Amino acid sequence: MLDLICQPFDRLTVRQLHDLLELRCQVFIVEQNCAYDDIDGHDPESVHLLAYDGETLEGCCRWYPRDPQVVFGRIVTSQRTRGQGLGSYLMAEALDRIGPTEIFLSAQAHLEPFYRRFGFIPQGEPYDDVGILHVHMVRVAPLPTPE
Repeated sequence: MLDLICQPFDRLTVRQLHDLLELRCQVFIVEQNCAYDDIDGHDPESVHLLAYDGETLEGCCRWYPRDPQVVFGRIVTSQRTRGQGLGSYLMAEALDRIGPTEIFLSAQAHLEPFYRRFGFIPQGEPYDDVGILHVHMVRVAPLPTPE
């Protein structure tokens, strides 16, 4: 059973910040063999969702406001948990916590079907981002239910 921690940046412990930066580095930079600027200045304005198995961070993601949308990103799972549904679990939890609003993300193109399952629709053509094909995707806020 995973323990979820959902905190704004300034409420993360030093250990939690270390763990999320370490996991993102391991996956986005080492595994994907891609030198890019993971520390992009948006972590301090973000809410972070962390999934721990005991003392080990197995997955995380973040979101932050950018009027009129919320920007979602940096969803990552550890290599040892990949394929076990943790990414879907994190997505569902994050979307529930974000609530009914328009959400933007920049997805690695091969993950487009994954994000489509959560209501995201591609916007524009795929583009190269540091050697990896990406696509902008948006999830439109649900319409209010008529009374």
